[in-house]
Amino acid sequence: MTPGIRLSDSSQNDQKRVATPTLAKQKGADLLVIGRSVTQATNPPKKLSTCYGGVESCLNQKR
Repeated sequence: MTPGIRLSDSSQNDQKRVATPTLAKQKGADLLVIGRSVTQATNPPKKLSTCYGGVESCLNQKR
């Protein structure tokens, strides 16, 4: 499980180590914890939709 996943347009906030879904996948992550990028967005449903697109895209990449 990999916490601290941020979308590319999200800030790091108080996290010391963060990664995008694509970087986490490239480094071998199987489970991603994506929280603040969605919960602190101005429009959480829209951000969640964007998040799904980004995660789906990186999952379709070959290791």
